[in-house]
Amino acid sequence: AEDSDAAAAAQPIGAAACRACHALEADHWTPTIHGRLAASPRSDAQARGCEGCHGPGSRHLADPKDPASIVAFTRGSRAAIEVQNEMCLACHAGGPRIHWPGSMHERQDLACSDCHNPMAETSAQGLLTKRDVNETCLRCHPQQRTELRRRSHMPVLEGKVACSDCHDPHGSATDPLLRADTVVDLCTSCHAD
Repeated sequence: AEDSDAAAAAQPIGAAACRACHALEADHWTPTIHGRLAASPRSDAQARGCEGCHGPGSRHLADPKDPASIVAFTRGSRAAIEVQNEMCLACHAGGPRIHWPGSMHERQDLACSDCHNPMAETSAQGLLTKRDVNETCLRCHPQQRTELRRRSHMPVLEGKVACSDCHDPHGSATDPLLRADTVVDLCTSCHAD
């Protein structure tokens, strides 16, 4: 609560002040969907640019070495994972994330930034931390990577199927995060026989 109280006392400083010290990060961020939205904002949060996600920057500007002066989206951040995720979910709630609360990944204390990198376009879509969905998922699921190397397997490693074709990483009504009510329903949605 102390970190959130201190962050609440901070004042906005504007994206130009952020860019003065974080030019490389700003250059990587500008072409992303978030950067493009900040350039042509449709909401107050989008108009705040950097501070729309990281919170007001006056305390960070006064003491850049204080890790509690701004919300950082890393494992070493002083901001709790719940706080980091709340920042993301302020704009990205509902829709495909409707089952995030209580999902397997939320219960494992995953931060949005464990799978997504909103600061750079590392992937073709979804601002993932790795090149594609499969690389992102298999980074934390080594057993599944091993199973996919068996003789009979889903063609995930070949790039013909993505983990997210069958599983919803943001949560679902089923325990293994299936995109259908049952395994049979899921399989028959692509395989009639």
